[in-house]
Amino acid sequence: MQIYSRPHNCGTDSVPALLWQSHAVDALRRSVSFACGEKPAAEIVYHMKRLTGNSGFATIREMIKPEREKRFKRLSKLGKWLAVWLVPPLYNSYMWVVYHTSRKTYIDIPKLWEMTARGENALGAVWHQDGFISPFCHRGHDILTMVSFSSLGDVLTEIFRKCHFIPVRGGSARGGKEALAEIINYIRTHRGVLCGIAVDGSRGPARKARFGLLLIAQETGCPIYPMRAWARWKLFAPTWDKTLIPLPFNHLLFVLGPPLHVPSDADRTTLESFRSELEKRLNDLVDRSERFFHERR
Repeated sequence: MQIYSRPHNCGTDSVPALLWQSHAVDALRRSVSFACGEKPAAEIVYHMKRLTGNSGFATIREMIKPEREKRFKRLSKLGKWLAVWLVPPLYNSYMWVVYHTSRKTYIDIPKLWEMTARGENALGAVWHQDGFISPFCHRGHDILTMVSFSSLGDVLTEIFRKCHFIPVRGGSARGGKEALAEIINYIRTHRGVLCGIAVDGSRGPARKARFGLLLIAQETGCPIYPMRAWARWKLFAPTWDKTLIPLPFNHLLFVLGPPLHVPSDADRTTLESFRSELEKRLNDLVDRSERFFHERR
């Protein structure tokens, strides 16, 4: 095991000292790795101090810290890349099994697809809780949606694309105004489009509607349809929205509520009343979907 001795009679900023630090850090990594293997952190610190002394340990610890942070960032990027590559096909495979082994009930949902088939545009309002079940079960239609710039958003973007959705990046934390402008422009220049957005945002609070979809409706003149997806047998993810995860061999329910029309000249007070009404209608669908399975027990 090669150990470098610090040059005597030189300051900490002198050329010999800097050369010693450069060689020592590399040698220290090899030495500690050889000596400690997978030993606990406290024992590693003991070996580092034995090799360098207390003062040298403090200096080298500060020199190694940036390297450790760089390594962590590289591992984070690798994990993110693996998630983007692996999660979408796993999601599609799992939801294929769920969808094709489950009974499905649609309440007024076909009316929405008939509208878009005629070339009419519409807006769909959902709660964020429906974000797992909805993409696969509504795949195959021209559905425009908003996805945040977070790491989870990168994964969701690939899931939406594989379900033939049209994701637009942006959210309440970053890029929201730009995303709204892009969605409005897309709806104005295309026909037969459904724009589906989780109106409680990417961070919540859950089941509290925000103004984004109302502003799109105001600018485009499209009606807003409250939508709900539910399942008899399910799990809930430990997230702020308690994301619904349906199980195979299930009974899936998809419900469409009556449309909400936002006038183009609505002021802030009027928009607030529409926001409150949209929130109420979505929560009514929540109660309705839960009663649907409770009454069939």
